[in-house]
Amino acid sequence: MAKHEITIDEVKALIEKGVSTFSLKDDSPRGCTTIDADSVKVGDQIVIDNYFTTVVPAENEEPAEKIIDRIKFNYIEADEQKDLFSPSHMLYKCRITYGGRRFTFPYQCNPDYKTPNKKDCLYAIFSDADCYEMAADVDDFLQELGYADSLKDIRRGEKAYKSCRRTAAALDRIFTSDEREAMNEFFREY
Repeated sequence: MAKHEITIDEVKALIEKGVSTFSLKDDSPRGCTTIDADSVKVGDQIVIDNYFTTVVPAENEEPAEKIIDRIKFNYIEADEQKDLFSPSHMLYKCRITYGGRRFTFPYQCNPDYKTPNKKDCLYAIFSDADCYEMAADVDDFLQELGYADSLKDIRRGEKAYKSCRRTAAALDRIFTSDEREAMNEFFREY
């Protein structure tokens, strides 16, 4: 390991010992800002022993980019084009395959601007799973995502909640918890 690197596991160990904040390198005149220790992620530069120190993956942790490279991805235009975001959008059936497991999911985009690609589709499903996992329950999900205004919105929101729940379960089935964590970190910055 280089002189000014610390693994994310070493950061977590410091947090367990009671460290609650770190100084994070930024572009301010001071050169750093104080952040909650729990928000430190791989790639950050934090102050350790008066040096900016780069946070690196745990030694046994695989970077998200390598995981993404090993994911097989394909898509086809869906037979039925309904419930589209707009008349310009098209519905696709996308499939990822990783470690012998696969997941097929719907994805919409405007083909005049782009077609489905692996990173955009992964971002979409990891975001959906994150929405489900961050909600305390279906009512919290509806409130947080603006589905609580009318009965029609509530029904659409409940359908979205179930879809996000299925996506989260599929991602748990396909990826290890370490892989999920690496991917979540990657897509939060995507």
